[in-house]
Amino acid sequence: MMSEISVRSRLAILGLVLACTAPGLPPSALAQDTPPSAWRVECAGDGKTLDCRAIQQMINREDKQLVAQLSARIAPDTKAAVLLIQLPLGISLTEPVQLKVDNGTAERYPVQTCTNVGCIVSVP
Repeated sequence: MMSEISVRSRLAILGLVLACTAPGLPPSALAQDTPPSAWRVECAGDGKTLDCRAIQQMINREDKQLVAQLSARIAPDTKAAVLLIQLPLGISLTEPVQLKVDNGTAERYPVQTCTNVGCIVSVP
């Protein structure tokens, strides 16, 4: 099992890779209010359980629109780690999203759904 630091490092790198390879945007078009490796944590609970997630957003510097939002969490029901990636509307749904971490192999994940806020890719 990967250590917590290794998982955090991989997620941060995944965010950087996604930011640098966002379709149609040059890397210089992306901006962040916080350093690229910074994540914020949000938690919600019902008094019995606590559900927390680490979130990072990538914003287009030119028009301040969200390019991608990464949300990493442990699902309380399955205890499995999940990374949700929210991408903007208008992306091509005919091809899966490709993700590559470090020197690893690019992996392909289909878009599960699109809502009025964007399209969602779930990565186990």
